[in-house]
Amino acid sequence: MSDPRQPPPASGRPPSNGQPAAVTVLEVAPITVAEEAGRQTAVTMAEDFGRNTSNTIAVDPAQQPDFKPPPIFRAPAEPPADLGGFRLGKKLGAGGMGAVYAAVQPGTGTTVALKVLKPDLAAVGSEFTSRFEREASAMQEVDHPNVVRLLGSGEDRGWLWMALEYMPDGDLASYLKRRGQLMEKDAIAYALRCGRGLAAVHAMGLIHRDFKPENVFLDLGRGKPGAEPSVKVGDLGLARHSSGDDRFTMTGTACGTPVYMAPEQIRGESDLDARVDVYALGATLFKLTTGQDPFRGATVFMLTNAVLKEPVPDPRKFNPIISAGLVAAILKAMAKERKDRYRDVGEMVTDLERLSAGKIMTNTAANTASPASMIFNEVAGQAATKASARETVAHEGDGWLSGLHGMGPVLRMAIPAVLICLAMTVLMWSMTGDDHDPAHSVKPAPTGPVAQVLADRWGHVLRLPVLGRELAFRWCPPGRMVRGSTAGPAWEKPQPVVLSQGFWMLDTEVSRGLWSTVMNEPPPAPVDAALPVGGLSREQAMGFCDKFGFSARLPSEAEFEYAARAGRSDRAGDERPAACSDETVLAVWSKLAPATDALMPAAVAEILAGRADLHSRVVGSSLPNAWGLCDLLGNQQEWCLDAWDAKSPFDQTEATDPVSEAGDFAVVRGGSWVHPAERCLPQARFAQPADAINEWTGFRFLIPGGTEPVVPKGLSATPHSSPPGPPRP
Repeated sequence: MSDPRQPPPASGRPPSNGQPAAVTVLEVAPITVAEEAGRQTAVTMAEDFGRNTSNTIAVDPAQQPDFKPPPIFRAPAEPPADLGGFRLGKKLGAGGMGAVYAAVQPGTGTTVALKVLKPDLAAVGSEFTSRFEREASAMQEVDHPNVVRLLGSGEDRGWLWMALEYMPDGDLASYLKRRGQLMEKDAIAYALRCGRGLAAVHAMGLIHRDFKPENVFLDLGRGKPGAEPSVKVGDLGLARHSSGDDRFTMTGTACGTPVYMAPEQIRGESDLDARVDVYALGATLFKLTTGQDPFRGATVFMLTNAVLKEPVPDPRKFNPIISAGLVAAILKAMAKERKDRYRDVGEMVTDLERLSAGKIMTNTAANTASPASMIFNEVAGQAATKASARETVAHEGDGWLSGLHGMGPVLRMAIPAVLICLAMTVLMWSMTGDDHDPAHSVKPAPTGPVAQVLADRWGHVLRLPVLGRELAFRWCPPGRMVRGSTAGPAWEKPQPVVLSQGFWMLDTEVSRGLWSTVMNEPPPAPVDAALPVGGLSREQAMGFCDKFGFSARLPSEAEFEYAARAGRSDRAGDERPAACSDETVLAVWSKLAPATDALMPAAVAEILAGRADLHSRVVGSSLPNAWGLCDLLGNQQEWCLDAWDAKSPFDQTEATDPVSEAGDFAVVRGGSWVHPAERCLPQARFAQPADAINEWTGFRFLIPGGTEPVVPKGLSATPHSSPPGPPRP
């Protein structure tokens, strides 16, 4: 009989060997659902076979006495440390097919994302290998700023590998998880970049077939002064030529992720075209603006049934401030019948570009111009067409605003103005009422963050009003240092470092009060508001930074140590670090054998778990260092951008603006109230998992600058900002 692991004939007919005919359900692609490594996904309607790698399911195996089940494969050992000419570092993700690693090419120092396929899967048959090689071939064909570049591929000791452009800020799904949902203008900006990338894929005759936020990768420009955020489409593992000539799946099968799959894709139709990617882009835009999936289901069957039969919900059900124009674009892209969608991604991109510019969309029936913009055009002598006005009136969701088109321009300008005045009066009354809770008094900022640079005894300070608070950022000028120390552990071996750009660092750790204000959470008790926030992962800290929208980010460990030293080689003026003073805890530290890595000793963590009396001090308790920064040493150790293996030392050659990307742990710096004072030093390096949550880890953030202490790009300077100059005595 035929090997049950082999795919059926290309015609889709069952083998004529006298055995029961194989019943084709939805294809179970040979990859895990929502795989984190390659992020290739596949779905099956047969829930009992969700992880099966066979293309068909026999009706009655008992009637086939010579039937032998496929062997159970076990994951092989980790790939060698050097693979395909690259040195492997931190594992970025892993799944059933293999893994993705941050890797470095020793000769050039280039960091890549190295995707590898397990050797045992390549040995099963050609299907796993075909998908892997097809992805490499597809990515090699496409060269576009919004598509992840393929840098090379090959085989090494049984491991198939491909080197991809490294995107340090992960995927759009993880970014969205931190943010919850995006503002409309930001969501459109991401969708436009994705749309252009998909258009480039389509121009090569390819269809992506698995477009979703998990397959969009980001480089937000952190640590790269002046760099623009980069958004790139990746993971073309399910891509195929629109002609279908390279199709090895049979009619009646489906590959993809259900919530982003077009109905015809779920039905397994053979004549798929680029409009399946139009649908997926619309579903992604729905997710970005609402934070919700357009369809839900307790099982795969229920979810796919919803996609096939239920109407797309109005996104305003989850986010009422989405414009009618964007709703129209999403609903058109996600139409059940492909003939009702945009004809191609280019049409959708054109509409989104016009929408973001406040113009009328040309490929969607809805008139997307706001009433205010239409009034302005009419007063300026550019009357809107009757057709576009009728479309606005007819479009569901515009409501009573559509009635304004029947009035004169002056009256139509007056009504919104009166309503705005009423709304502002109510807002001011609610903020100044006697029964208003002061903890929630968040005064709205002007049209954008307005900052001023002043000089004082410590140098230059950037004062920035944020949600009713004024934050102070201290200027750290560009310069050189030798980080590390010869007196500490081996992993702190000295290295010369150049920081080519200055930066503005928050003068204290982020407090609980500031966290609750920015993240819109219930305020802490007044006695706790000034304590540093703790109990959060590095991703949560990065999500806080993302809220600011002007390149705010965590510091690299080089920037942290540079700021802690403040131009000096000792403890930089911070004479009273808030280190551990508890005798019981210090006794445990003193009995520990010399450490072999920089992780928190388990014996210390166990004691701290039962000691509620130990905690940090309020922010700003320590003396400021020479640059006016407080609490960098002791109090709470602080998250940094870098990855690390918790034991490797720095390279000995001089580094410029270094940020480590190799290792399974995240770097934390400065020591804390659980560390002895001799470890609360500028050069002290610590490590912990990036998802670790404990009360002795907090963070502060910085705003990248240039070579002079001026208001950073993206912020508005007040007329009273002091020009850069020597500090005042």
